[in-house]
Amino acid sequence: CGPAGAAYPTGVGFTSNFVSTMGNRAGKAAAEYAASAELTTISSDRIAEETEKIQAPLNVEKGFDPNWARDQLMNIMSPYWVYIAKSEETLKAALTQVETMRDLVIPRLQAASWHDVRLCLEMQHKILNAELSLRASLERKETRGLHYRTDYPYRDDENFLCFITLQKNEEGGIDITRVPVKDEWKGDLSADYKTRYTYYFPNELKTLGLPEEEAASGGWGGKN
Repeated sequence: CGPAGAAYPTGVGFTSNFVSTMGNRAGKAAAEYAASAELTTISSDRIAEETEKIQAPLNVEKGFDPNWARDQLMNIMSPYWVYIAKSEETLKAALTQVETMRDLVIPRLQAASWHDVRLCLEMQHKILNAELSLRASLERKETRGLHYRTDYPYRDDENFLCFITLQKNEEGGIDITRVPVKDEWKGDLSADYKTRYTYYFPNELKTLGLPEEEAASGGWGGKN
């Protein structure tokens, strides 16, 4: 399916556009890093430690099938109140469930083959990705682009004209940072709201106390 948002009606297969773009950027960044990185010697103890982590699911006698875990994660992340029309309550509820899977399910993923080991490793990353996505959505208390908050159905340029970044800290937790966008991308910040934005999300103008005659959006900047 496509990554449809409140103001962007999209079609089946639209996701591939975003996957291709992100994969291209990630590949170029990885190549640039590899070209400039210095060779590092990895100790045999570190290799043994990482090997043990990778092979751990093969030694779990009673645990969870990674395919079952994948289905549970999909059930948590796919409802429209988490994926499209988000709120503080629904995002926190989903995050609690993802954290439970992170703490209770991931350590007990079970593999009967090396193919299953790959699935278990993928699930670890999928759980992390889901947690980061939910935390970023909770941090962005506004609506913008494909991110629609029913409790904040409007653009907040003063606080959120920025990127949300998440990074692992030394204690193993997650640091959330707001990185302002480039000044040349900000447009005329002195313009009134309806001049600055020409399409609107559900309840956006009503919440801001603005005339609602143009509240309906035709998608991609159009008006009904």
